[in-house]
Amino acid sequence: MSQTPAGHPVASKAGVAKASALPSTGENDSASALALGTALLMGAGLLGLKKRKKD
Repeated sequence: MSQTPAGHPVASKAGVAKASALPSTGENDSASALALGTALLMGAGLLGLKKRKKD
């Protein structure tokens, strides 16, 4: 283990393995939920406008 000029220990990078791919974060699930939520809000808005025009 080496040290920095300030005397702090620095671990060597020889034992660190690089990951070949990033971990799955569920981004696809979030996009699907966003699309579904947007569609529901638009549908509710259209129903509200339709009801308002009848009154």
